[in-house]
Amino acid sequence: MVSYYFPEAWCKVFSPRSSVSRISTYVHFHSLLDPPRVRISGDTTVNEGARISISCTIRGTPRPIANWYKDGKLLYVSNSRGTITRTLVTIIKAEPSDSGTYECRAVHDSGRDRDSMTLTVLQRKYCPVFLFLNIFFKPKLPLNHLLVY
Repeated sequence: MVSYYFPEAWCKVFSPRSSVSRISTYVHFHSLLDPPRVRISGDTTVNEGARISISCTIRGTPRPIANWYKDGKLLYVSNSRGTITRTLVTIIKAEPSDSGTYECRAVHDSGRDRDSMTLTVLQRKYCPVFLFLNIFFKPKLPLNHLLVY
Protein backbone atom coordinates (compact mmCIF):
# COMPACT_ATOMS: atom_id res chain seq x y z
CA MET A 1 0.00 0.00 0.00
CA VAL A 2 1.43 3.40 -1.01
CA SER A 3 -0.16 6.83 -0.53
CA TYR A 4 1.21 10.07 -2.05
CA TYR A 5 0.76 13.76 -1.53
CA PHE A 6 2.84 16.49 -3.21
CA PRO A 7 5.69 17.36 -2.57
CA GLU A 8 6.29 14.50 -0.12
CA ALA A 9 5.29 10.85 -0.19
CA TRP A 10 4.77 8.13 2.40
CA CYS A 11 5.36 4.50 1.61
CA LYS A 12 4.03 1.59 3.73
CA VAL A 13 6.02 -1.63 3.39
CA PHE A 14 4.77 -5.06 4.53
CA SER A 15 7.01 -8.07 5.22
CA PRO A 16 6.04 -11.53 6.47
CA ARG A 17 7.61 -13.02 9.66
CA SER A 18 7.34 -16.52 11.06
CA SER A 19 5.80 -15.54 14.40
CA VAL A 20 4.08 -12.35 13.23
CA SER A 21 1.67 -12.29 10.36
CA ARG A 22 2.84 -8.82 9.16
CA ILE A 23 5.25 -6.06 10.15
CA SER A 24 4.78 -2.63 8.70
CA THR A 25 7.44 0.04 8.27
CA TYR A 26 6.87 3.64 7.18
CA VAL A 27 9.41 5.28 4.90
CA HIS A 28 9.32 9.06 4.39
CA PHE A 29 11.04 10.73 1.44
CA HIS A 30 11.05 14.18 -0.17
CA SER A 31 10.33 14.99 -3.79
CA LEU A 32 13.38 15.91 -5.88
CA LEU A 33 11.40 18.56 -7.77
CA ASP A 34 10.86 22.02 -6.34
CA PRO A 35 8.49 24.16 -8.46
CA PRO A 36 9.94 27.41 -9.88
CA ARG A 37 9.48 30.65 -7.96
CA VAL A 38 10.11 34.02 -9.65
CA ARG A 39 10.42 37.49 -8.09
CA ILE A 40 11.24 40.60 -10.12
CA SER A 41 12.29 44.12 -9.08
CA GLY A 42 9.43 46.62 -8.62
CA ASP A 43 7.91 49.17 -11.00
CA THR A 44 10.39 51.86 -12.07
CA THR A 45 10.27 55.33 -13.65
CA VAL A 46 13.47 56.80 -15.16
CA ASN A 47 14.49 59.70 -17.38
CA GLU A 48 15.44 59.21 -21.01
CA GLY A 49 19.14 58.33 -21.34
CA ALA A 50 19.38 56.61 -17.93
CA ARG A 51 20.96 53.18 -17.45
CA ILE A 52 18.40 50.58 -16.29
CA SER A 53 18.85 47.17 -14.68
CA ILE A 54 15.83 44.93 -14.13
CA SER A 55 16.67 41.94 -11.95
CA CYS A 56 14.84 38.69 -11.38
CA THR A 57 15.35 36.06 -8.66
CA ILE A 58 14.59 32.51 -9.84
CA ARG A 59 14.48 29.46 -7.59
CA GLY A 60 13.58 25.84 -8.26
CA THR A 61 14.99 22.33 -8.53
CA PRO A 62 16.09 21.35 -11.09
CA ARG A 63 17.22 24.75 -12.34
CA PRO A 64 14.29 26.24 -14.31
CA ILE A 65 14.55 27.56 -17.86
CA ALA A 66 14.07 31.34 -17.78
CA ASN A 67 13.01 33.83 -20.46
CA TRP A 68 12.30 37.57 -20.51
CA TYR A 69 9.28 39.16 -22.21
CA LYS A 70 8.35 42.77 -22.95
CA ASP A 71 4.65 43.49 -23.47
CA GLY A 72 4.03 39.76 -23.99
CA LYS A 73 6.73 39.28 -26.67
CA LEU A 74 9.95 37.32 -26.17
CA LEU A 75 12.74 39.80 -25.45
CA TYR A 76 16.13 39.61 -27.11
CA VAL A 77 18.91 42.09 -27.79
CA SER A 78 19.27 42.83 -31.48
CA ASN A 79 21.84 45.62 -31.13
CA SER A 80 24.31 47.13 -28.67
CA ARG A 81 21.63 48.96 -26.59
CA GLY A 82 21.79 46.48 -23.74
CA THR A 83 22.26 42.93 -22.47
CA ILE A 84 20.02 40.08 -21.34
CA THR A 85 21.06 37.27 -19.01
CA ARG A 86 19.01 34.64 -17.21
CA THR A 87 18.33 36.98 -14.27
CA LEU A 88 19.08 40.50 -15.54
CA VAL A 89 18.00 42.90 -18.31
CA THR A 90 20.26 45.95 -18.74
CA ILE A 91 19.46 48.90 -21.01
CA ILE A 92 22.45 51.22 -21.48
CA LYS A 93 20.52 54.36 -22.57
CA ALA A 94 16.78 54.21 -21.99
CA GLU A 95 14.42 55.54 -24.65
CA PRO A 96 10.67 56.17 -24.35
CA SER A 97 10.12 53.11 -26.59
CA ASP A 98 11.64 50.97 -23.80
CA SER A 99 8.59 51.73 -21.63
CA GLY A 100 6.31 48.75 -21.04
CA THR A 101 5.68 45.64 -18.96
CA TYR A 102 8.72 43.40 -18.46
CA GLU A 103 8.08 39.81 -17.39
CA CYS A 104 10.40 37.04 -16.22
CA ARG A 105 9.06 33.50 -16.78
CA ALA A 106 10.54 30.27 -15.41
CA VAL A 107 9.50 26.72 -16.26
CA HIS A 108 10.52 23.11 -15.65
CA ASP A 109 8.86 19.68 -15.25
CA SER A 110 7.20 20.42 -11.89
CA GLY A 111 5.63 23.74 -12.84
CA ARG A 112 6.01 27.33 -13.97
CA ASP A 113 5.96 30.82 -12.47
CA ARG A 114 6.17 34.42 -13.66
CA ASP A 115 6.46 37.92 -12.27
CA SER A 116 6.34 41.31 -13.98
CA MET A 117 7.10 45.00 -13.51
CA THR A 118 6.29 48.19 -15.39
CA LEU A 119 9.04 50.46 -16.72
CA THR A 120 8.23 54.08 -17.60
CA VAL A 121 10.85 56.14 -19.46
CA LEU A 122 10.12 59.88 -19.30
CA GLN A 123 10.92 61.79 -22.49
CA ARG A 124 13.65 64.40 -22.16
CA LYS A 125 12.41 67.97 -22.32
CA TYR A 126 14.47 70.19 -24.60
CA CYS A 127 14.92 73.92 -24.07
CA PRO A 128 13.99 75.88 -27.21
CA VAL A 129 16.99 77.48 -28.94
CA PHE A 130 15.59 81.02 -28.92
CA LEU A 131 15.41 81.05 -25.11
CA PHE A 132 18.95 79.70 -24.87
CA LEU A 133 20.25 82.37 -27.27
CA ASN A 134 18.39 85.10 -25.39
CA ILE A 135 20.42 84.37 -22.26
CA PHE A 136 23.78 84.78 -24.00
CA PHE A 137 23.25 87.28 -26.82
CA LYS A 138 20.71 89.79 -25.43
CA PRO A 139 18.65 90.52 -28.55
CA LYS A 140 17.54 94.10 -29.23
CA LEU A 141 13.90 93.02 -29.58
CA PRO A 142 11.85 92.25 -26.48
CA LEU A 143 11.46 88.55 -25.64
CA ASN A 144 7.78 88.45 -26.65
CA HIS A 145 8.80 89.14 -30.29
CA LEU A 146 10.99 86.02 -30.29
CA LEU A 147 8.33 83.59 -29.10
CA VAL A 148 6.95 81.25 -31.73
CA TYR A 149 3.24 80.42 -31.40
